[in-house]
Amino acid sequence: MKLRPIERIGSYGARVHYLANASHWVHIDNPDGLLEILAPSFGAIDRGQGRRVNTM
Repeated sequence: MKLRPIERIGSYGARVHYLANASHWVHIDNPDGLLEILAPSFGAIDRGQGRRVNTM
């Protein structure tokens, strides 16, 4: 059985998100929506030391 492109992407462990009101330049068209999608992957930053904090 041949996988559809979206299924094939998921099989590699990648995630696909739909960002409403955005076309090619997503960071310009919908910056708040893009940040909402990406923020969980950034982790936390210890501002006092400027180091990334392991949140996993």
